Amino acid sequence: MSVVGKNLRVDPVDVRFAGEQVDANAGDFLKGHTAAHERIAAAQAGFIGDSAAALAELTAHWQEESASHHRELCEHAEGLRFTGAEYETTDTEGATNLDAAASRVAKRMGI
Repeated sequence: MSVVGKNLRVDPVDVRFAGEQVDANAGDFLKGHTAAHERIAAAQAGFIGDSAAALAELTAHWQEESASHHRELCEHAEGLRFTGAEYETTDTEGATNLDAAASRVAKRMGI
């Protein structure tokens, strides 16, 4: 994406590809955090009393945070894919409108 003068130039393919990259990153994020949560759960067996309760509370919080961040990444990925498709639709419709206008002008001019 670039700005030339006051015109915004967007390559819809790049925007959709960015969505795919964010989606892949979300998958990697979830995989890494799931593995970390599993290791923490395995370590919890060695804790007792207040420390076990505190670790359980923190673990639940971390799992919620991980799930929330994963959802946000997935939403951003979907937003990028949607935006890329919208730019593509806008470009296609604009080209169709320009072609139609050019045809009308050419017809009036007898070209």
